[in-house]
Amino acid sequence: MSTLASAALGEYQPSEGWKRVEQESRRAGTVRGGRFGASDLRLETILERSMRVFLTTRAETLHADIEGALLQIARFLRASATAIYIAEQPDDIRDALCVTVSFQSTDAVANTVKHFWQHRPDEVIPTSTSTQTETTNEAAVRHILGGDRLIRIPLLDDHGPVGYFFITLSETQADLSARKMAQLGTFAQLCCLMRERLHVMATLEDREKLLRQTERLAKIGSWYDDVENDRITITPQAASIFEQDENRAVVNLGNFFEYVHPDDIERVAQTLTESMNEGKPSDMIYRIALPSGTEKVIHGRAEVIQNSEGRVVARVGSIQDITEQQAKEARLRLAMTVFEFSMEGVVITDSDWNIEAVNPAFSTITGYSEREVLGDSIDLLRSDRHGKDFYQRILAQLRERGYWRGEIWNRRKSGQTYPQWMTITEVRDPQKRVTHYVAVFSDMSRIKEHEKQVKHLSNYDSLTNLPNRTLLNSRLEGALNDASVKGRKVAVIAIDLDHFKHINDSLGHPAGDRLLQEFAQRMRTRLRDSDTVARQGGDDFVVVLENIINEQQVASVAEIILSLLKTPFDVGVGKDLHIGASLGITLYPDHGTDVTQLLSNADVAMYQAKQQGRNRYRFYDNEMTQVV
Repeated sequence: MSTLASAALGEYQPSEGWKRVEQESRRAGTVRGGRFGASDLRLETILERSMRVFLTTRAETLHADIEGALLQIARFLRASATAIYIAEQPDDIRDALCVTVSFQSTDAVANTVKHFWQHRPDEVIPTSTSTQTETTNEAAVRHILGGDRLIRIPLLDDHGPVGYFFITLSETQADLSARKMAQLGTFAQLCCLMRERLHVMATLEDREKLLRQTERLAKIGSWYDDVENDRITITPQAASIFEQDENRAVVNLGNFFEYVHPDDIERVAQTLTESMNEGKPSDMIYRIALPSGTEKVIHGRAEVIQNSEGRVVARVGSIQDITEQQAKEARLRLAMTVFEFSMEGVVITDSDWNIEAVNPAFSTITGYSEREVLGDSIDLLRSDRHGKDFYQRILAQLRERGYWRGEIWNRRKSGQTYPQWMTITEVRDPQKRVTHYVAVFSDMSRIKEHEKQVKHLSNYDSLTNLPNRTLLNSRLEGALNDASVKGRKVAVIAIDLDHFKHINDSLGHPAGDRLLQEFAQRMRTRLRDSDTVARQGGDDFVVVLENIINEQQVASVAEIILSLLKTPFDVGVGKDLHIGASLGITLYPDHGTDVTQLLSNADVAMYQAKQQGRNRYRFYDNEMTQVV
């Protein structure tokens, strides 16, 4: 139902704003008859009441509040209809506004006045037209509103007309006076200003909301300090940072210092005092201790506001909770310290394995400076020790587990290949895409060398560098297995130096050691590379001969060993020493089929050689065991 129709039937309900103003006027005794929209009100009174209503108008009551004012104006003027139209403007997101008091629907009126606006005349002054003087567009507006004459009053802003206030009258009504036209123009502008005020308020509310959201996301609160009254106004986020109710809007300086960490109070107070006394901005990082037991790190910034006399009257600033940021920075500093001072090499590459960063240990181990490798592929470090399959397995494990760990041989800048113990880890972004690889490695050269030394010491005699008992047993076991398969013989020669104990006792162990070393060197030099020459301990040596054909071949070797002793030894005592040796010989499989039996029987034969005068050799036979 249209506004005029509902008003005519007494069913029109004014807005809450108009009800309030009517009640206030009734209590003040300024309402005649107590009826909304009474026609005997003066136009000035209607405008004054409209202003009072518009002061509390909200976006959702805008249409109803303007409609109430138009109804009162229509009744006062005894107009056929009234309408306010404010058009859409370029670069403005607001829709056009059309409020009408007529017997027609608002949509029908809006379509007609919109067409009129699009073809509006150039003049920007109030005009009154009749059926004899109106244009086609004006006739269309008058026809939709009803009445015989059309009055249109332009609504203006700084750039020109933005809409119209339309009034239609009957043919018998007198023209409106200049005073009334001016008052109606004032009303029209008031409607325009009210709409603009609501837009500005809505924009400010949106910006305020955006500011609050931004503060919350950035963990930044803002505040205004009325220094003279010790009154600090804070935003909800500032209250939240201090674990206060976000509705708490006002605190004082004393409240603030209740939360400052005891160890930081003196520094914070000194900074604030200097800022106030010198009228300069402040910028500081401090801690706050909260009732919950939580400790936060705060970054506070502030500027001072001075009066015309240069006295500080206010301060405005922000506080930001940087606890998490400080923790991240601390972890980053720790990581950088580890990166810089780690004894292990670290190399960081992009997802295509191009080097982006290395640490000093990397340069120490590889010989490459950071400048030499940045941007290059990590393939620069590869050696030829591994095939393509090796690197394919690394990539497969990275895809499957996200890391690879193991031993790898790489190449130094000098070209030397060396072993590394390396761990490669994938780095992924939030979308699970690989962005980097981090490889941490240590130089295993010394470890490998140490392992080699340990292995050597466990298999070789430390004095003569000959195989020891362990390696002798292993090699003899291998020789026997090989001989068993090939049907060959193996000879074992046990050697004991004659009267060696006298040399140690009379000349000292250093002299004895030098003799043992020289004898070992003579045998190693004279015998075949395929022959094993071992020292079991003391002055006991063993020689293992493989691929033996007959005893004569072994006897020839025994003669060679004895001949090596005919040359005197220089052991550093100022005179040459002569010494002999007793040798015992066993053959596989003639004199035994296992390591223990062959060595034992060779010792038996060697002792027989000693009993028979020393400095000679004897082959083992079964009678010797019976004698023993």
